[in-house]
Amino acid sequence: MRVKIFETKLERQEFCNNLYTNFGNSTPVKNKNQSNLILGLLISMILFLMPFYPNQTSIIREIGSQNVSLPVILGIGGFISYILIFISKTISLSSYKSRIYTTIAGFGLSLFYINSKTFLIILSILTFVLLIRSYYEFKKLHSNNI
Repeated sequence: MRVKIFETKLERQEFCNNLYTNFGNSTPVKNKNQSNLILGLLISMILFLMPFYPNQTSIIREIGSQNVSLPVILGIGGFISYILIFISKTISLSSYKSRIYTTIAGFGLSLFYINSKTFLIILSILTFVLLIRSYYEFKKLHSNNI
């Protein structure tokens, strides 16, 4: 190891500015899979609209003395997340992956609070399909960036 000696203050500043130029930055995602985003929006909308179905008490499980509509809240959060991903022009790969996987985990969590077997089966299948499709999309994006 050698000690770096700078001749001028400007040379030192340029060295410091170029030292960590890519630190924390990830490659941007150029081609987002639109069908995965639409599928995520569909799942979010199903969860969000659950209180408006007739006989909603048979669909959403009651916890204690109050009706905790966790699936509805997770549906709203997933909808906002997918809309932001859909609208954003540039998003880093790490942010894209974490947002998608977090909303999928939320969709999975919401399955524990659904009473209706029909909705449970439909949402389980859609969430599993979204998980598998997202996994292969991220694998493809990762191999393109290497």
